[in-house]
Amino acid sequence: MRLIILILLGLSYLLNSIVLGWVYPNVSTDYDQYIAFVASRNRVYELMFAAFFLLTFLLSEKIMRAVACFMFCLSFGSAVDKLIGITWYLKSDVVLIFLSLFIAIYTYVRELKPRG
Repeated sequence: MRLIILILLGLSYLLNSIVLGWVYPNVSTDYDQYIAFVASRNRVYELMFAAFFLLTFLLSEKIMRAVACFMFCLSFGSAVDKLIGITWYLKSDVVLIFLSLFIAIYTYVRELKPRG
């Protein structure tokens, strides 16, 4: 799982501009395509950040795991917002922040409990 995430991160970093250049071939001359290109590239970057924080979550423990969990929830929630067309700040973002904080605290408390 971790290797797959790492490979996907590397590929999306190296190939995002090339693939988006095929999707938007007139990006350098057409303003509308430029705006769509930048919006799509931002979506890819949001998903890359989410994958990075997921990988950090899987590789860490205790407080680092809780922080990675919090950041993954925020970045994934933001990516989902952008994918469904929400690009402005809403009250739901406040809910997302508190939900992410709750999940991170829960993860940290669970990490502190002895296993077995």
